Amino acid sequence: MADFELIKPTGNLPTTLENGLFPPFISTPQPDFVIKSSDGIRFQVHCLFLHASSSFFATMLSIPQPKAAPLSPPDAAIPLVDVTESSAVMAQLLRLIYPIPLPVFKNMNSLSKTVLAAEKYDMQGAMSTLRKYFLQTEFLNRNPIHVYGLASRFGWKEEKKAAFHVTLTLSNIYNSRYADILSELGTPVKDTFSLLALRQQRITGLTTFLQEDSFRINVLAPALNCPRQGCTLPFSNMVKAWTSFKLAIIEEFSKRPLGDDSFWCHFLGGNGALINLFHVSCNCPAPRPMDVGHVLSKIRTFMNQLPDCE
Repeated sequence: MADFELIKPTGNLPTTLENGLFPPFISTPQPDFVIKSSDGIRFQVHCLFLHASSSFFATMLSIPQPKAAPLSPPDAAIPLVDVTESSAVMAQLLRLIYPIPLPVFKNMNSLSKTVLAAEKYDMQGAMSTLRKYFLQTEFLNRNPIHVYGLASRFGWKEEKKAAFHVTLTLSNIYNSRYADILSELGTPVKDTFSLLALRQQRITGLTTFLQEDSFRINVLAPALNCPRQGCTLPFSNMVKAWTSFKLAIIEEFSKRPLGDDSFWCHFLGGNGALINLFHVSCNCPAPRPMDVGHVLSKIRTFMNQLPDCE
């Protein structure tokens, strides 16, 4: 438990605090507690808010504090405690427990440090509020690895699943810097392995599905749905076109194993292998082209059934 020291409150704030970067409660009237950040900034606050919002501070404040000499307010000495967080992090954290506007986070680094500080000081209300930031597009889409790591650490299932889906759009998922991020965030090892294992299971699952003979028989053949009795299906042409298409879709899915709308837009936008399927038709005098939409629909349905993050 931290040791207290006694200081006298002051209204003379450092110049760095006069630019509006920090909230007004650092110089609030009649403070009864001071938090000193790692960079030397003193936050003059109220025990009432700390006690109500943090079991850590509630326990700390329950310890008998040194008594000040009998001085007259506002010169009475008040207890001070040093913390390891920077003033930027403490300012954001204190905004969450005071009845003032919520903090604005400009980047993932600031949000991560604040939520980890909230965890450290056991601020459940602050944690609940901070959790809502992680599903915001600016953090989720730009920093899916960070969100996945923190969501795994805190047991946030919805955020973890959403982040997992975005990681499937990353083609460089095996970059060592992602492993460093997950390690620094304290992500459980099983969740780190799960992130990569689920990705590979999706790739392997689709590859196996497309390579099975049953796919050619049950999906490709019905796509040449000619009602004419005795019509001969051009299996040789179909297999040749399908082989080209199959390799192309497996290659693309290996880079982006999500199978969402963006995947299909990118894949269908300029893939010559798909054009070959459009040229496959039955052998009737009035040939019917292959129903490529039927084929793609079956593939997409299967993608939606692939292993997912729980």
